Amino acid sequence: MNYNAFKQKCKEKGYSASSLVTELGISKSNITNWKNGGNPSYEILIKMAQTLECSVVICLAQKMITMAQVLR
Repeated sequence: MNYNAFKQKCKEKGYSASSLVTELGISKSNITNWKNGGNPSYEILIKMAQTLECSVVICLAQKMITMAQVLR
């Protein structure tokens, strides 16, 4: 997961990462995991995408773009 992209999307929708996980009933320890490169489960990704009104790819896209640039 690209934590910075996730954090930016939260900000655009008026959330902090902490307030979003609280609203979704997700443990705040997930935030640390995501900051360290971990990925949310598909279930959590879907909940986040619905709440943030975006595609599940938004949080992952920047990481995929970065990887594609490295592979060039």
